Amino acid sequence: MPALRRATPALLGYVAVRALGLAVLAVWTAARGKSAYTLLTARWDALWYTRVAELGYGYEVRLPNGPLRMVGDHVVNLHLHADIDVPLAVSIIAEE
Repeated sequence: MPALRRATPALLGYVAVRALGLAVLAVWTAARGKSAYTLLTARWDALWYTRVAELGYGYEVRLPNGPLRMVGDHVVNLHLHADIDVPLAVSIIAEE
């Protein structure tokens, strides 16, 4: 067990960092009035990975005004977060 004895400080450091992370998460969620589960699963990347697990990468994005079919430049507004809307320039070109 000498290897375990040498690894003990690193393992204790790992446990301390994880415990600190959980404590920060508990304080943060209490301050925001939300559950830790909601805070961790309602993020963009969590939603993305859930969709990939359920549907794979080939899912379709539905636009509020229907599909883009006309050749040219279009602007699509992406709603990334409660406070973040980003315009995305999309160029559709004809096949040759």
